[in-house]
Amino acid sequence: MTVTEDPPDEEILSNLHTLNDRKDIPVALGAIDSGSDYLVTGDKELLKAQLTPTITTRKLLHLVLKNDTDNGQHP
Repeated sequence: MTVTEDPPDEEILSNLHTLNDRKDIPVALGAIDSGSDYLVTGDKELLKAQLTPTITTRKLLHLVLKNDTDNGQHP
């Protein structure tokens, strides 16, 4: 898990066209700028936009549990 700073205001302003909900823009840009493997969210617009690999919490849990099972570990 990575926690990032908000992107600079200039970057946010230059990406206002990216999403309808302006509050989501720093979140998407933070995920992109940090090079995250996934942005985990339940936000339907972020999931649909796919600006960066975006998955639901359910999908993340599925991936984690699958990897544990594949490695012989049990939850």
